[in-house]
Amino acid sequence: MSVEENLLFVSDDKTLANELLEMTALTALKNRNVTGLSGGQKQRVALCRAMMQKPKLLLMDEPLSALDTALRTKLTYDIKALHLRFGTTTIMVSHDVPAVFALASRVLVLEQGKVVKDGTVAETLLVDNTMLTAEVLSIDKGKATVSIMDRLMEVDVSTDIKVGQKIDITLNGIKI
Repeated sequence: MSVEENLLFVSDDKTLANELLEMTALTALKNRNVTGLSGGQKQRVALCRAMMQKPKLLLMDEPLSALDTALRTKLTYDIKALHLRFGTTTIMVSHDVPAVFALASRVLVLEQGKVVKDGTVAETLLVDNTMLTAEVLSIDKGKATVSIMDRLMEVDVSTDIKVGQKIDITLNGIKI
């Protein structure tokens, strides 16, 4: 199906379909088959298709993953605009802190299936002092490669630390 046919499959509201295509910069592609679209374009079509039902609640799981920076920024803007236009409550699962910062009004941080933080973006995600939590990706001879703020770093660890474990790291004058 074409982009437009995908939207009209959900609801026969051509006015809404055209509005969504305009909001997400897909109008020029409305007659193209979705199989020929880029990943970012396909994700915007999926978002428009979901919005065709004017949902009160929208669930999204890593909606910005596997996109380059420009597409991630564009889709973040589109999600925000659609959210505001339709007054939709959105629950989004994401590890993309900049996207969460741009989109969220409330953040729940989960660890091992339990809520460990609940509050505003500032209350839950802003780094206090220089303590950060990092995930251990690999360990070799007492040195762990960890992921902090989408960057890799090597740190000394004790022998009881395991791959996949979360560890707290204090940064002393280190630029990230």
